Amino acid sequence: DFFPVAPPVSELTSSRLPQAIYLMDSAIQAPQLYQSAVTLERQLPKNMTLATTYTNTRGFHQLRSRNINAPLPGTFTAPGTGVHPYGSNGQLFLYESSAVFRQHQLTLLVNARLNAKYSLFGYYSYNRAQANSDGAGSFPANNYDLSGEWGRAAFDYRHRAQLGGNFTLPFKINLSPAVNLGSSGPVNITTGTDWNGDTNFNDRPAFATVPAGTAPQVVASRWGTFNIDPVGHPEYGTAIVPRNYGSGYEFFGIFTRLNRTWTFGESAAPPRPAGNPTTTAPKGPGRYSIQFMATIGNTLNHNNRAAPVGNLSSPFFGQALSSVYPANANRFVYLGARFGF
Repeated sequence: DFFPVAPPVSELTSSRLPQAIYLMDSAIQAPQLYQSAVTLERQLPKNMTLATTYTNTRGFHQLRSRNINAPLPGTFTAPGTGVHPYGSNGQLFLYESSAVFRQHQLTLLVNARLNAKYSLFGYYSYNRAQANSDGAGSFPANNYDLSGEWGRAAFDYRHRAQLGGNFTLPFKINLSPAVNLGSSGPVNITTGTDWNGDTNFNDRPAFATVPAGTAPQVVASRWGTFNIDPVGHPEYGTAIVPRNYGSGYEFFGIFTRLNRTWTFGESAAPPRPAGNPTTTAPKGPGRYSIQFMATIGNTLNHNNRAAPVGNLSSPFFGQALSSVYPANANRFVYLGARFGF
């Protein structure tokens, strides 16, 4: 027979996966942000301006997800076991607005217009942000204890800086380079296992109290030594690693923009000066313009690695599998032209 025989219903039933049901908390609220800022600006010699801004941001009613039908604490021993609040092992994922975050940010901005052909600008930002959720799709490691979720926010990039300028070169070519620097972002370190039966493989390890190699459950990494099974082997450490505990890679990039504009065609002459009708009015700028431009991203072809894998169960743990830039971090060039009339 060309068509295979369908398996019996008993086999289909035994291999059936739990159904995931998404619910919305009846008390859910729209996320709220409260922000205050103060700025000091000072005019400096040599056509320089310095501005300093401190910004304080508080976020309330931030979104997160939670499995409200996870096995009650202490009742889960193996897949399919445990006492579920709603009487089955089905997944009940609840969207709720119970998360918060706080952020402090200090920025410095310098502008210097050296002359008609050369100008410089600089920017530096110090940022510190903490939260207990990374968005609506973020699940806690323990659905019954959210206290361990407080840690670095996903947007906690401590240092950012940019130095750039605008220069008029010979042949009326405009050059606009920009150097960008950034410190490493957070990495959430997980075991890649589900020790509490909540069907989410986002459990975090514990700080090991013994050296690496003492037991198979104790592993060393660039971020420290961890006990990947704090439930089954609490003797090796039970203090759970905070969320987003690790750090990724720094960022360095130079972007360069070149452009040249040609004008042609006489525009309508402006009116002659009043009271002197015989004076010849100067011609206006060209009626038409053509501009050619080139933008060179990652000018020095520097490899900026994306966030490394934080899953301790992955063979790629601690490695970056992609790049911040497209095309495997290669230098890229955009060419463009614009016609104005």
